[in-house]
Amino acid sequence: MILMNKIRTIGWILTTSTLLIAVASWGTSYYFLTINSPFNLFLASYIWLVLLVCLVFLSIGVILLTFYYLNRVNKTLALVISILIFLGLIGILLSYQQKNVEKDTEFKKPQTQTTSKNSLICDEKTSLVKAKACTVLIGDAKTGHGSGFFINPNYIVTNLHVVSYSDNGYVKVLLDSGYVDVPIAGYSEKDDLAVLQTKQSYNYCDWASTSSLDLAETLYALGWPKDPYGESTITKGVFSRRLQFSDSSVKMIQTDSPINPGNSGGPLVNKCGVVGINTSKNAWVGKDIPSEGIGYAIDANYAKGVVEQIVQSTVGGPIIPPKTPSEVVNEEQGSFNYNQAVSYDYDSVIYWENRRSEDKKVLDSWKGAKENQFVDKDGVKKILKILERKIEIAEKLWDGYTNGKVTYGDADSLNNEYIKLHNEGVLLSKQLNINGEQNVYVQCIKSWEDLEKEYNQDFTEQKKDCKNYLN
Repeated sequence: MILMNKIRTIGWILTTSTLLIAVASWGTSYYFLTINSPFNLFLASYIWLVLLVCLVFLSIGVILLTFYYLNRVNKTLALVISILIFLGLIGILLSYQQKNVEKDTEFKKPQTQTTSKNSLICDEKTSLVKAKACTVLIGDAKTGHGSGFFINPNYIVTNLHVVSYSDNGYVKVLLDSGYVDVPIAGYSEKDDLAVLQTKQSYNYCDWASTSSLDLAETLYALGWPKDPYGESTITKGVFSRRLQFSDSSVKMIQTDSPINPGNSGGPLVNKCGVVGINTSKNAWVGKDIPSEGIGYAIDANYAKGVVEQIVQSTVGGPIIPPKTPSEVVNEEQGSFNYNQAVSYDYDSVIYWENRRSEDKKVLDSWKGAKENQFVDKDGVKKILKILERKIEIAEKLWDGYTNGKVTYGDADSLNNEYIKLHNEGVLLSKQLNINGEQNVYVQCIKSWEDLEKEYNQDFTEQKKDCKNYLN
């Protein structure tokens, strides 16, 4: 009799306490996801683990209560029903969790496409209107220009060579409010693709499968050919063939849609959506024989996977694009010698002087973070080494362009090393900041919870201020 009373007591304690914890955990997670807290990823990642533990203990409590009350009627019946309840509850949780895995993953990693019923309807006019709204001008008459298009409310896809002029990881993009400096979030050099990330959301296009393209199917190229003025143009052509050049793994689509300088990076669309990314035009075959009607676009089926990899692997920009030797060396020299010392270049001197100054400021900032209890110490040490090396490179190039103490080849090599270090530092610093903010928030909440236990008071409002404290 004493044993059965203990079973009843334990059963009620487990049932009520785990129900309260489960409701509180779910409510907290839902609240922070709703207000777009910087810690929603953290909460979304672990809330299902908390609920799983709660269900296990809840199941034990329910089984104990069921066994206690049915035991008076029939012991066998009590045991059978208790086991069925346990299996049923486990099955419900596993089924519910599986449905939310996709939602959770979709929330953690920004997707490059949002599928809707409308996107499945293939209508030429609708597709063109949508493509016109999602296509943007990148660059201007001074920097050189190209095109791009939104494939997600916050992500712009373009060619890497369109944004390669950038020296600081930002490029000018003509949006609704005018020109905006947008950071380069990532790129694939071998695929000539780059992704930009905006803070605000905009109209976006949908990928369309190229597997079902019909021979001579009508295709449209959008962008700003020749001049970066006015609205985007639409030129009409047909699908000619799929191809892959012998020296590249990139899959291409050939079309006779006019693709001119300025179209690069813009979308090539059919009645269903984007089937390619305008990349180049074969203007001449041989020396003197003109060739028309041969344009190339990166196949959407191929590009989609590359773009998704770029998006999934980045935490945002600005990422400085790689420079080719022809961009680093003065092209007006014609034939040049990589072992030849560079001549004095005012723009390069100012650029590397500014780089050195900015890197020193960032270095001083991170030095102050070494003693911060919320920041990963090993990560801080690594980023300090990166910054010290960047400053060293900037000083060498500043001195080199000032006094002719560096060769063209060394300048090219040092410039590329600087870009690689900068991009590595950007990704690392953003990750350190995110982890640090999570640690601050968790510690803030814990401090108020400790005070609640110590003084037996409710500090719910103060815990809400933990997010405001971060902001």
